[in-house]
Amino acid sequence: MREDRNGEAVVELPKGLDDLHTNFKYQVTAVGGPAPNLHVAQQIRGNKFKIAGGTGKLKVSWQVGGELRDRPLASKRVSEKPFDEKLAQEHKRWSENFARRLKEIKSRMQHLLKS
Repeated sequence: MREDRNGEAVVELPKGLDDLHTNFKYQVTAVGGPAPNLHVAQQIRGNKFKIAGGTGKLKVSWQVGGELRDRPLASKRVSEKPFDEKLAQEHKRWSENFARRLKEIKSRMQHLLKS
């Protein structure tokens, strides 16, 4: 983020962000004190947006969100598998068995060390 003495700053975003997203929403908050004139002076263009209305050296927290432009393409990128209840229960049984066996082995080792 590049800032100047007038309380303006240009925020540089990752390349391609504006190509992949649309309908951006901005949240800009002053850190450490009020800044009633703080605002987004220029919306995202060329992977940058501008914040203004603050004072020099003002700390600012910002967040940008947007919708993916190509919904079908976006859903292909996410390869999350649906929750499998049967597999989850099998994992739970395996974990419980493992914990029980580990406890047994630990008990045997303590018994052997005492002998």
